[in-house]
Parts: sequence; structure tokens; C-alpha cells
Amino acid sequence: MALISVIVPVYNAESYLTACVESLFCQSLTDLEFLLIDDGSSDSSGVKCEQYANLDSRVRVFHQENRGVVYARNLGIEKACAPYLFFLDADDTLYDKNVLEMLYNRINQGGVDMVVGDFQRINRSGEKQLVHRLGDSEVYSNVDALNFTFRYFPNFYLWGILYRKELFDDICCFRNYLIAEDQILLTSVMLKATNIVYMSTPVVNYFMSSTSVTQIPTLQKCIDFFDATCEVEKRIKEAGILEQLSFSLQLFLLLHIRLCFLFFDSVGFYRIVEIKERIRLYAESEAMCYIREKEPFLYKRMMTFSSALWKFKLSQCMKKVRNVLFKR
Repeated sequence: MALISVIVPVYNAESYLTACVESLFCQSLTDLEFLLIDDGSSDSSGVKCEQYANLDSRVRVFHQENRGVVYARNLGIEKACAPYLFFLDADDTLYDKNVLEMLYNRINQGGVDMVVGDFQRINRSGEKQLVHRLGDSEVYSNVDALNFTFRYFPNFYLWGILYRKELFDDICCFRNYLIAEDQILLTSVMLKATNIVYMSTPVVNYFMSSTSVTQIPTLQKCIDFFDATCEVEKRIKEAGILEQLSFSLQLFLLLHIRLCFLFFDSVGFYRIVEIKERIRLYAESEAMCYIREKEPFLYKRMMTFSSALWKFKLSQCMKKVRNVLFKR
């Protein structure tokens, strides 16, 4: 029986899937299963997945209609047979051949629910940066780990962590968020964990792509990012530890609401009605109440959505249109 189920959502990944899978095949720990979840790819990714299954019996391939990464991961979790889970994106690779063995040896010592590793960020020009995910301690309670993450590392990634599979029992995220879905699932899993071990060594090579969903703002991404942030707040409340996380959570919420507003600002004046409705829908949330108290100017801008600014943008746009027509 496999010790670790590695779940890889695959969507139109033909150009980088080979590097990802080869980094799995060369692992020193061999008692593994690799679940490649083809999320309705329109390129040759699905065919490549089947070819890898023919090459290595540890590969299991599942195909579904395009539903998004949330549903692909849900399917992977449902089909996984090993007692431990590890997630990897199809455009990333494992850092070296010893990664999974190192994580397994640590979690197998007992009394550990999650083992968190660092990662190496590689930008489009090939520059590399080591990113630390937790602090100086080795063992964290869930509250301490969440406090650190909310305060210092608010970019939640589900990958690069070895989990006990039981942590995902009864955790639901049945909506295809285009962005920020990781922060909901990771928060929920950490809330269930008792002991979280941190190993300050890189586990994943994270390749930043210009085509990533996080790089190109759209209205739906703005809405999903806002909704995911509020869902994190909701799950912390339901867990009954809001007071223990009050300061770090407020910093997290403030940062994310600011980012939401910057996203909204970049979408364009033609979507102002939808954006205003979304902001007003969450006007009484804890996050917005915090912003109203700590950042009154930002709050005022969000509530009015800068009507003067948008009128100015509209007038500038109309001016450009008139100039083009006049020149013709």
C-alpha cells in the first residue's frame, strides 16, 4: 500500500507536465501513488497523463469535465488510498529527490498532523528566491501556526505540505474559486490539526507564470478573492478562536480587502455596479468593520466606490473616443 498519495490537478499543462511528473518519479521514497486529475484539458495533457500511467503503475489518472482546481482536488482526495496526502500543481516540481522521504520520516515519528516545508520561488526571468513559510520554531499549535501565517505569510498555498488524510474529512469547498481557494482549505485543515511541524528546507519549486490566474485580474477573480477572504473569517469564527487570532486576522483581512479593492479598481468602470454590490454585501462583516475603524479613508472610498474617480475615468475614456472619431 502506498504511504503518500500525491494529488496533481492538471489543466492544459502539456508544456510543463513532464518536468512535474519526472520530479515525482525520481523520488527516493518509492511507496507512493500519483493521482493525475485531468480537469477537462483541451490540449494533450489528458493523453500525456495516460502515457505516464502506462510507464509507471503508481500513476492513477482520472478525467473530469472542466470544473476547476477545487473539484479536481476534491476528486483526488476522494480517490486517494494512502494515509498521507501531498498536493503539487502541474506547473511546479519537487525541489529534489529526497523531499517526500524527508517529510514522511518526520510525520511518521508520531503525534504530527502536518509537516510544512519552504519553497523556492522562480520568476519568469529565472531568478530564484527561498521563501520561509513559518518562523523559528519547529512545532506549532494550530493557533500559533495560523497567527504566524495571517501576520507574516498571508499567501496560503495548499501544496508543499504533507497532511494526515483524516484532516480533510468533512471539509467542504464546493465552489470553483478562480483565485484564493487555497486559503479556505488550508485554514480549515489547520484548524483541525493539533501539532504542525515546520521544516525550514525547500520542498517545492514554485514557477511564477504570466498566464497564471493570479496574474490577470477579472471581475470574477475580484469577487472570488473577496468571498474567499470573508469565508476564512467565517470559519475562524465558527471554530470559536476569533479572540485568539484577533490581531493577526485583522492584519490578514486588511491586507486582503485592500488587494480586493486594487483588483476592483483595475477591472474597469464598466463593471462598477457589480463591484459596488459586492462591497456593500459585506459592509457589516468583521473585516469591513475593522477597516472602517482603522482605515476610514479606504472604507469611505470602498463604500462610495469613488464616484468622482469613476466619473473622471469615464470622461477621459469618452475624450479618447471622441479624439479617435474626430481624427477619422
